[in-house]
Amino acid sequence: NEQGLANRVTPDSLPPVEWLTYGSGYLAGMKLGGTPLVEYTRDRLHRETVRSFGSRAGSNAAYELTSTYTPAGQLQSQHLNSLVYDRDYGWNDNGDLVRISGPRQTREYGYSATGRLESVRTLAPGLDIRIPYATDPAGNRLPDPELHPDSTLTAWPDNRIAEDAHYVYHYDEYGRLTEKTDRIPTGVIRTDDERTHHYHYDSQHRLVFHTRIQHGEPLVESRYLYDPLGRRMAKRVW
Repeated sequence: NEQGLANRVTPDSLPPVEWLTYGSGYLAGMKLGGTPLVEYTRDRLHRETVRSFGSRAGSNAAYELTSTYTPAGQLQSQHLNSLVYDRDYGWNDNGDLVRISGPRQTREYGYSATGRLESVRTLAPGLDIRIPYATDPAGNRLPDPELHPDSTLTAWPDNRIAEDAHYVYHYDEYGRLTEKTDRIPTGVIRTDDERTHHYHYDSQHRLVFHTRIQHGEPLVESRYLYDPLGRRMAKRVW
């Protein structure tokens, strides 16, 4: 549109997807081939208060998700009319989310004095799980101290994470991610079925090509196209 926001996408052999916006781009609804999928009601601060979706949306919507906010503007509760989806949110004095309570479980978040996430605790009938998190001075996540008690790593060189619980990462001289490979846990026999993702960029550091390889053969290849202003306008996958 005139504000440079995408408001219509036409996938190959599929009906067009339209985004309905107002003002400076606030989303008011979405349509698929002219059929309303979801509609949003907002307050004077443009915060979402009601989301209607299912069965053609609008006045015939099958579901309505109602949201309320604290005086500070933080999400306070959510209620879905037809399903058990009530949620309440708790915040500390620093504005950090510390609790999400639902009908089946509660999740609690712990933070350091500098506001970095230190732990997540999940509570439910017969369940009490606590997951700790550690970070280096720059805020990069370090190996789990309980799963890797022998790790002496205290900071990632150049702020580039080399590996985590799921992947091993490689970067180029500009700090761009160029390769991501499935991590094989210690003690697991390698079967050469790990997947490797390769990323390629143009001279303006824009992602232009991605491929996922397994057993030495490409599984998925993607190309990304941009307009003269640098905005991504297409993705081709084969």
